[in-house]
Amino acid sequence: MTGSDFIGSMLALRCWQHGREDGLEGMLGIAFVYRNRVRAGWESGDWIRVLQNYRNAAATEYPASDEIPDPRTVTFTPLIQTITAIMNGTATDDITVGKNFAYGGGSILSVTPPPALYYGQLNDINREWFLEEISRNPTHQRIANVGSLFFWT
Repeated sequence: MTGSDFIGSMLALRCWQHGREDGLEGMLGIAFVYRNRVRAGWESGDWIRVLQNYRNAAATEYPASDEIPDPRTVTFTPLIQTITAIMNGTATDDITVGKNFAYGGGSILSVTPPPALYYGQLNDINREWFLEEISRNPTHQRIANVGSLFFWT
């Protein structure tokens, strides 16, 4: 196992912890959010620090589950097969790119929306900071969703 493999496995674990209720697309959406954070320079663009400090941008107060996924399951196997492509930028994000929401105040523009940097289960946001600074703040637009998992810019 290489260091990159290890970081990829930690990314897959974080995606499973936060997105498994919404299946493969939910987990992939979260992986793209972490990639967007790295690309945006969060934590100096360091994958380990971005993954380690996920609570700084979390929608909930409680920590992720301590459970470990079974890598042989029908939804987790395709996730781990895609993680490397997400991390190296060769996987196309067709989940958090605003496919479910019109970007630009309700009108459809020919402009690509900014990348999703935040996510949360809409019915489970209990962190006051996230409510005020992200979900209720018009500068952070809700641009996509997978089930009850929503993504904001």
